[in-house]
Amino acid sequence: MLVPAVPRVLIVDDDASIRLMLHDLLDDCGLDVVGLASDGLEALDLIDRLLPDIVVLDVRMPGMGGIDLARRLRGTAPSIRVVLFTAFDDPAVRLRAAEAGVFATVIKGQHPGRLMQAIREAWISGGLLDHQPGAAGGSS
Repeated sequence: MLVPAVPRVLIVDDDASIRLMLHDLLDDCGLDVVGLASDGLEALDLIDRLLPDIVVLDVRMPGMGGIDLARRLRGTAPSIRVVLFTAFDDPAVRLRAAEAGVFATVIKGQHPGRLMQAIREAWISGGLLDHQPGAAGGSS
């Protein structure tokens, strides 16, 4: 099986302007944004059809929130890495997210490089960069 050079990313946020900003940021950084969803229920449908490697999602959304979606993915699609992108810098939210299987939590308003770093680390942790030039652990 051919491993893609960049992760396939699904963005899930109920705020359309955040979805578009994230799409533009990730696309400008060369990532493959495969879809956008406004809540966890819509994301589940897209995940089944688009098979993303990484899901970047908000915590609080109508329908199904981010932590509930992460918990569900941990059980049904454990190879998908979840990066939480939230306005809530709350230790209780971070704990609930970690318990739900979220790989990393990035606070909205942090430097965009922090989100890119979290996505890259999630991508590497999935073992998908093991055979890519410049991968962690490889020679440079």
